[in-house]
Amino acid sequence: MTATFDPDTGRATLDRVSFDALLALAAGADPPARGLEKAQEAGLVSGSSLHPAVRTPIAAAADPVAVARLEMRNEEGKLVVGECWVSTEAATYLVGQPGGDLELISTAPSFFPVSISRLVGLSPRPRTGFQPWRMPREMVDDTLCDDPERRLTATTAISGSAGDEATTAYADALAKGPWWYWNLGVHWPGTDESDGARSLHIVDTQLGMAILSLSDELIAVDPTNPTEVFWLLTAILPRDNELAFAPAMPS
Repeated sequence: MTATFDPDTGRATLDRVSFDALLALAAGADPPARGLEKAQEAGLVSGSSLHPAVRTPIAAAADPVAVARLEMRNEEGKLVVGECWVSTEAATYLVGQPGGDLELISTAPSFFPVSISRLVGLSPRPRTGFQPWRMPREMVDDTLCDDPERRLTATTAISGSAGDEATTAYADALAKGPWWYWNLGVHWPGTDESDGARSLHIVDTQLGMAILSLSDELIAVDPTNPTEVFWLLTAILPRDNELAFAPAMPS
């Protein structure tokens, strides 16, 4: 593919080798030749210097405070992945389907929750009234797979154990689609006060949203809504006291 770049917004469409070339230049390393050539052709690089519009975003990706990975998958098996790097200066996102074109986006770090909300299409939804349920981990894979027969077997079991109309309707929505399941995992160097990770697992259907979480050895499925999900996104990045900053070097 041919890389494209809008210097006014800093947004670019590129492939992985081109992005790797930008990272290498930011780190002072030798970039892959083909990636460098594509980046130069797009105007992302002049000689061996990054365009000013992408210097801060690429520096954030080269030396982040925290890294995140967003995976979005629907009932037809479509997969969209977003890799995210957050520094004190910028949040950088590389988004696309595996093996396809990737979109390079950057925002201020404080816009991270808003950016993720836009990527997953967070918007007003009905609040479903299904009864929370628990299921084995392997049953999650069956419930949220792209095989209609496996989904139907799993969701029929959910309906049978619930016994109320709202839960049966929600299980039916999972069986038939459409839906998106997305998960966001954030990692950073941990401290005694933090293990250096947080994650969020959400199912989004036409009947409302559900949140998945670990409950003992089972997966808990509970109703949620966009407001609650956005609040969780605002708290998913590490706080200052959770970060293991390197000590300052003596002058």
